[in-house]
Amino acid sequence: MAGLGSNRHQVSVTLCTSSYEYNIQGLLDHLRDLQRQLPHLIKNVTYHQLPYNNIDNYKFAKGIHVDVMILCHSIANRRFALTDVADACYNKFLPNCKKLLGKEKIAVIAHDFDNVNDQDLQDRIANFRLQQPKTFDSAGLVLICGKLVEGKEFPEPSKAQLLAFLTRASEQPEEMKTGGVSSFLKKFESCSSGQAIAITSPHNPAQYPGPQTGQYAGHQPGQQSHSQPPLRLPTQHLAQHHQQLPAQQSPSLPIYVSVCTSSYEQNIEGLIFWLRKLKTDHPRLIADIRLRSLPYNDIDSFKFPSSDPVDVMVLCHSVRNRGFSITDVVNSIYDKYLKHCSKEIGKKKLAVIVHDISEWNPGVVRGRMDTFQKTQPSTFRLVDTVIIGGSLEKPDKFEISEVDMSRLFYFFESASLVPRKKMSIFGKVF
Repeated sequence: MAGLGSNRHQVSVTLCTSSYEYNIQGLLDHLRDLQRQLPHLIKNVTYHQLPYNNIDNYKFAKGIHVDVMILCHSIANRRFALTDVADACYNKFLPNCKKLLGKEKIAVIAHDFDNVNDQDLQDRIANFRLQQPKTFDSAGLVLICGKLVEGKEFPEPSKAQLLAFLTRASEQPEEMKTGGVSSFLKKFESCSSGQAIAITSPHNPAQYPGPQTGQYAGHQPGQQSHSQPPLRLPTQHLAQHHQQLPAQQSPSLPIYVSVCTSSYEQNIEGLIFWLRKLKTDHPRLIADIRLRSLPYNDIDSFKFPSSDPVDVMVLCHSVRNRGFSITDVVNSIYDKYLKHCSKEIGKKKLAVIVHDISEWNPGVVRGRMDTFQKTQPSTFRLVDTVIIGGSLEKPDKFEISEVDMSRLFYFFESASLVPRKKMSIFGKVF
């Protein structure tokens, strides 16, 4: 698959629950949004209803294929009893799934909790691990959250952890293992929901034998200087994955990232700050971050000189500066330019960030992205990764979601595995 390591595959995600489908509709919608945004990672998303009683003895019908399983458990429907406690629902089911699919391809989400504030989540996950350890031994990701009916109580950090889980699951063998039963459906370090975490080199994974969980933890006071605000991006898991790639999959050289814009440099200073922080923390992935200037007018006819080639491009477009007109619409700015870049650099090495969206929040982004895909499809056809954000001016008021920053890191990692072209017509330092 282009842009991915040879040991990766598109994952097929099966959501299993004994509740009705509408109880997890928000999670289904989120995963299907991810499927549209990351088709090279997610092949399909399906719902499978488990029986209400005697799940431990349940066998899936012959012919059902499961690649990655997300087990959703409603505490409103079934109480908080998954394993190891009285009336637990999955004492045998989860270990059997682990045996057949592998721990790395199983996630468990216990939902419908009240009072899902940060401290309450930390306390609940700690008690969960202590009282029901078999759950954590059987799954590569364990989360707890509020209601999933609409997805409003499935927080951004949990979405980022889920994306990390799916990325790691894509590295596991796709085939289900066989055993005595016919078929069962088959380390992300904790990140902060409201607190800040930095992109730093991960700890030794051997120190963390347990699964990735929904436990939240920020850096301790004093670890961040006043001159560099803490980073709110949960990309440690992706960085760790990059550092652990087998030798044959490691990029021969780090990537050179060109951030291109026709706006003033100050409009994207926050983005540049975090990208340079990422470069400093992970020099084996990113060799250089450079600003490159595009002309304000007639971008379609612009070409950088060949003496300074572009490896990976992030095109930043301000709607405040130029309107929301990328391709396919009246007065669109990049119709020819993106075609040219896609041909010369390659789609897998192109990303577009549309920023300065007013009243930015994940709900606004979702609505704008749907409209963007429908009205300007050429952008998505020519570019690997498209992100919508708010203000990118200040590092401490940086309006790109954690999920989208994880996608951007995933884009860099995938781009590093694409062979570099010998010649490119782009270059020129801003």
